[in-house]
Parts: sequence; structure tokens; C-alpha cells
Amino acid sequence: MDDYRQYEEPAPRRSGGFGCLLLGALNLMVVGMLAATVFFGWRSYRLYTGGERTIAHVVRMVSSSDSEGDCCVYSPVFEYTVEGQQYGFESRNASSPPAYQVGQQVEILYNPEDPNDAVVNSFFEMWLVTALLCPSTLFTAVAVNGFWFLRSRLKKTNTEVYA
Repeated sequence: MDDYRQYEEPAPRRSGGFGCLLLGALNLMVVGMLAATVFFGWRSYRLYTGGERTIAHVVRMVSSSDSEGDCCVYSPVFEYTVEGQQYGFESRNASSPPAYQVGQQVEILYNPEDPNDAVVNSFFEMWLVTALLCPSTLFTAVAVNGFWFLRSRLKKTNTEVYA
């Protein structure tokens, strides 16, 4: 009588499922982060290269709650004049203590085709969001897809078929 060991073939791996759904959702998040990075970067680049410079005045500070719900962070409101027309905007950035004082003069860049499209001419106001989103997006994409790649490679090595 032949005495040999009989090995069972491992069950076929299921494809799809929750893991693929999660991977797809996380990659959609990465695509959204990439779109936001491109949007903010393009807007800043467009204003930096094609925008007109002028001086704006801080006319008031708008207070709001910070991310913990505590009071207060302050956003400056700027006003400026283009061809005799008055324009204004509130900064997207808020800080405590305030980064600007009422009455302070600041150089801004505005879109000559749409003077309502304006930003303070500083790295913090123009490029900070892009500078933070770009490496975050890259790290997230590599981490998510690298994890799934390594996970699939490890599963393949653990499911060898013995003959």
C-alpha cells in the first residue's frame, strides 16, 4: 500500500468583496484630494502669473469659532479699488491672534477679467493649501495602494499549491 500524504488544494480566493470596495473608496478619496490639489494650485498659479497687483486695506476682522468650538479665530476682510470700482473679500485663512490689523495695507493679486477673484500676495495665502495637499495626497495614494499590493503578495505566498 502506498503511503503518501495527500494535500488539499486551498480554497479558491474570492475576488472582490469588501476589500475591493474599500480600496475603490479610498482611491476615490485620493482622486478627490488630487483634484483639490490641482484646483487650488492652478488658481494660485493663474493669479500669480496673470494677476494684477494692487493694495488692499483691512477693513474689519470677522471672528468665528475654531475647530474645537472655542472662541475665537479671526479672518481679515479686505477692500480694494479697481478702475474706480470697490471690491472686497474675506480671507480663507483665520488665525488667533489675528494675522492682520484693521487699517493695515496689504498687496493682493486679482484676476483682471474678474476683480472679485483675489488673494493676498503671500505664500501662506496662495500656496499653503497646495503645499499641504500635494504630499498628503502622494502619501495617501502610496500607503493605500502599497498596503493592498503587499497584502495581495503575502496572500499569494501563503497559498502555495502542493502537488
